[in-house]
Amino acid sequence: MRFRATRIKFIWGASKVIRARWRFGLWGFYDRVEGMPHSGLAVSLRGVLLLVLLLSLLGYIGGATAVYLWLDRRGHNYVTYTDVLLLPARWDKVREKRGQAYLDEGIADMKAQRWAQGEMKLRIGLARYPQSLPPRLALAQFYFLTQRGPQALEVLRAGMEAVPGYPGRRYLNTYFAMALQGEDYASVLDACARYLAPGVELAEKERDWLLQQKLNALLGDKQPEQALTVLESAPESVIFNEQRVLVLLELDRPAEAAAYLEKWRAQAGATAQILRLQVRAFRETRQPEKMDAALEELRRLQPADPRTLAYAVIQKHLAGRTAEARAAFDDYFFRFGGFSANLLIIAQPLAEIGELSMLQECVQRAADQGYDLRPYLLLLAQAQLKAGDWIAARLTTTRIDAMSTKGRTEQELNSARLAGLLADTAANPGDAPQVALLNHVGTQLYPFRVYHMIVETLVRAGRHEAALEIAARAERRFPRNLGLAKFKEEATAALAARREAQPKVELALSTQPLFVEQAFFARVDEAMTGENWSEALALTREVQQAKPLWIKSRETDVLTRQMRAAHGAHESLQMTLAARLLLDGTLARSQLVVDFAQELHNRGETEAGVLLLREVIRKMSNHALARRLMEEWTKKPAPAAEEE
Repeated sequence: MRFRATRIKFIWGASKVIRARWRFGLWGFYDRVEGMPHSGLAVSLRGVLLLVLLLSLLGYIGGATAVYLWLDRRGHNYVTYTDVLLLPARWDKVREKRGQAYLDEGIADMKAQRWAQGEMKLRIGLARYPQSLPPRLALAQFYFLTQRGPQALEVLRAGMEAVPGYPGRRYLNTYFAMALQGEDYASVLDACARYLAPGVELAEKERDWLLQQKLNALLGDKQPEQALTVLESAPESVIFNEQRVLVLLELDRPAEAAAYLEKWRAQAGATAQILRLQVRAFRETRQPEKMDAALEELRRLQPADPRTLAYAVIQKHLAGRTAEARAAFDDYFFRFGGFSANLLIIAQPLAEIGELSMLQECVQRAADQGYDLRPYLLLLAQAQLKAGDWIAARLTTTRIDAMSTKGRTEQELNSARLAGLLADTAANPGDAPQVALLNHVGTQLYPFRVYHMIVETLVRAGRHEAALEIAARAERRFPRNLGLAKFKEEATAALAARREAQPKVELALSTQPLFVEQAFFARVDEAMTGENWSEALALTREVQQAKPLWIKSRETDVLTRQMRAAHGAHESLQMTLAARLLLDGTLARSQLVVDFAQELHNRGETEAGVLLLREVIRKMSNHALARRLMEEWTKKPAPAAEEE
């Protein structure tokens, strides 16, 4: 038997190189040995390469077609077939177009109230197409409305970084409004500096508007000297006249402000804006005749506007002319007292300046005319808190609590609840009201001015621990705002002085290395057995500050002892804070707190037990035992008929 061996030969060309029986120009058999057909096989590398290239091209076109059809099936698509075919060269452009599509889909989801999907798509879209400003506004407004102010500002700030030019007044106006919600004047000033810098192309109208925003921010930030410097370099324009007057008044230069107003009035005439500023300037320069003349002129200019007469009442009261203010107050009721809305117009500024006597008369007149008393009582309570009359504020909020809540908005109920808790905390030196206030504030998100009011009231009332806790929460939400620094310093200094005045507890651990595990627990247990609660509480605080290596594994034991020692030392606030640290969402730790609450209830200390149960329910809302005990311990008799 003869075996025929076929020799394989690789060549670049085809028929022009070897005469063979070629197939598709790829391979062919030839007679390598005479008389032996098909003894040689020639393979064309050029033909194989061309085939591979052809198949690759067809595969690429087919893949690109599939990708384009997949993209084009979506509701929003800006990527063309040419973009997909030239993807390696247009990668960045395709990325931007995909970002635009995600942004359109995100806006559509937001309109359809699919919030989570809309937020995700807007974030993805902005990561790919960061220079698109309208979707940034939509995402920032979503964050702002869901009480995530810092994130909203960061989204808008990133847009200013992504866009080289001026983003427009609407964009900046939104940014300024969100920043001022937290009194974040630094963010406003930074944005103004960016676009007022030399080299930035800006229309004169927009530049003047930005200067106005900068001046307002400087005035709000209590920097009138810097505002005056800006005004001196600003172009001559009537739009800065009001800011110039306000700056002079803030600098305690009312005579210059009055002189400037005279020049302004000579040019523009006696407008309501000029007359109001003149009234204030004349009040501060102690020119009562001129102030009365300006008020009378303002009244003739706007005779049917109740705000004009209300302004006269406030300015006369601030000038110390009590009798004339009272006469204007009576005249206001004679002319405009027939409507509840008009009565609120005078009640609100009276509450702001803390004028209690006339504000109480507003409440009485509202009651006589059958108006809804809730808004007037709330203003009265706020004014009493501002005046430091804690007992009166507590009585006023008690009247509000007794009223029906039917038809009230959540904001109205929350404002009344906050005022009541703040009055209770200020009037009662115990820890329970402070804990209730902290729990309430922890569930709410307020603008910075509300946090400022709460902290200021607590510091004036001497509730320094609660003031520091709420200040810390406010700073976590408004990290760039330093408006609470002076209150924190005052509260910290008061607590330090209080600690210095208290007798120091001697810690008898000097015979062994400090905070050795066995020695620490032996000393704490000995102190608690002897009911030396202050020493036991001090020991638990010291060990938490020292942070020895073993404390992580014994954290439950330390916090449990701290909770019990704080209760024994009558430190309810420290007890609840220790319970809050102890609770981590597990049933085991929750049961420790519930057991101690039941122990306190059995000893007749139900109020302290309720405080602990609230912490458990706050951490684990579905804790059945804690809820049942809370319902049993706080059950009240059937309420009397509601007072309207």
